[in-house]
Amino acid sequence: MFFYLSFLRPPPTQAPLSSPILITPQISNDLRTEPFLSVQDLYYSWLQEPEPRTARNVAPKGPVFTQPTKLTTYRQATAYKEIPVPLPKNLREGQQWRLILMVQNRMDILSIDLGKEDIGAGIPFPVLSMPILFTARAGRWAPKQEQIERLYRFSVARPELPSVPDGGQPSPSTAGPSVQNVALRIREQTSFDLDKKIWDSGIGLSSWLVKLAESSSTGGFQLGQEGSALRERLKEIILNTSRQRILELGNVLPSTPFPYNMITRFKGAGIGIVALVLSVLRANFRATESAEERDEILTTDLDSAIPLLEHNIATNQRFYPSVELKAGVLNWEEDYISQVKESGPKFDLVVMADVTYNTSSFPALVQTLKSILQANEEKKPLIVLGYKQRDESERSLWEMAKEIGIDFVPVGEVPGYGEAPIEIWIA
Repeated sequence: MFFYLSFLRPPPTQAPLSSPILITPQISNDLRTEPFLSVQDLYYSWLQEPEPRTARNVAPKGPVFTQPTKLTTYRQATAYKEIPVPLPKNLREGQQWRLILMVQNRMDILSIDLGKEDIGAGIPFPVLSMPILFTARAGRWAPKQEQIERLYRFSVARPELPSVPDGGQPSPSTAGPSVQNVALRIREQTSFDLDKKIWDSGIGLSSWLVKLAESSSTGGFQLGQEGSALRERLKEIILNTSRQRILELGNVLPSTPFPYNMITRFKGAGIGIVALVLSVLRANFRATESAEERDEILTTDLDSAIPLLEHNIATNQRFYPSVELKAGVLNWEEDYISQVKESGPKFDLVVMADVTYNTSSFPALVQTLKSILQANEEKKPLIVLGYKQRDESERSLWEMAKEIGIDFVPVGEVPGYGEAPIEIWIA
């Protein structure tokens, strides 16, 4: 599991230039059901939003950060206390700044390193507020922010590709060998709408995929012969130079009551982190400028989550220009073929993360998986599951899947902060 910094009381959308802003920081698990019980120093930094350029030939400035400074010591006894945050020095009318919370006073910890072997071990993840407009016209009761962002970084080594025939020059997107440093900016909601925030398995599976692409190491996980073969098949899909079609399967049906006593709507692909990471990996190992030859990746959820998915796709598009990544609606209770007819029902790879918390949805999930197999009879797609156990009853999915010919095999784990690890399964 992982722990996350967030805002119990978020920053305002606007604030005056004369006094500190008030926030209430929070450290908890992904569902906000388990509080952080240790004592932890918290630090803050301000990030200035770029100001409009006034001259045509003036180059844009790089990001402006303030030095990380200790804000408070977080402990459960004072977890609901409001904390004043000093404003940036030399603040001017009309400037916009984002507030960053982290647990160390180092700039390299502003983002979450997906390539780190012990990702999340002993360190709650940082959080980035939305821009705060500082103005003398800010009212006392300015609305609170309803969204946050997190930064995810990793490096991808591009393979050395042959020169373009006839003396041409290779495209900048395909020249190699080189290393691309990726920094995904992914937005979440601060509400309890669970379809619009990050979940442990999304980060765990994404981190595992990044490390799979760059290394042959199993991270100490003991693989059997079948697991080794499935792991290598997945790696071949990620590194393959031929066109691939990938489906991120998401959408959990609502249940009443929800077993964790939380207000909930739906959980699906959510913020799309797994699809975003796969898009970056595929773009680095297979670049093409032909629209017809692009990889297709479809990340799915219900209607309510599509705007946020589309925002995250558009924000990070520069990291995968040769991949067609789309967000689409997929309801497990409705006919699979009719819902994906526009993009087509056949896929080489199906990925799922955190789709198991609602056991009452399993029959619909299994029926959707069965429909996917029936639409891909000529070549069965590889199915990858990122899973964190929240209740023992969730493991009934494995037997239900086996009844339709899907036999999941464990291939890896991501321990995170501790307790329940994120398990990686392939069928």
